[in-house]
Amino acid sequence: MMRSKNIWGEDAEIFRPERWLEADETQLKLMNSVVELNFGSGKYQCLGKTIAFMELNKIFVEVSTQDQINLMHTLMNLPASETL
Repeated sequence: MMRSKNIWGEDAEIFRPERWLEADETQLKLMNSVVELNFGSGKYQCLGKTIAFMELNKIFVEVSTQDQINLMHTLMNLPASETL
């Protein structure tokens, strides 16, 4: 299911996150429902689902923080290895 060309398109084998932005409303609902199948539902839901989503949120914060630090170094003309 996770590599189905009917759901994800002809490039289902390729990691392409922008497909979520390009999808229309019905395609987006289909893609969301397929992703939910990974974790199951009801009383048989994966116990690690909340931990997985928490870890994803932490990654986004870390990446954005690191980008801000790199931007600050660029604006101040500091080498990336030099700390503030």
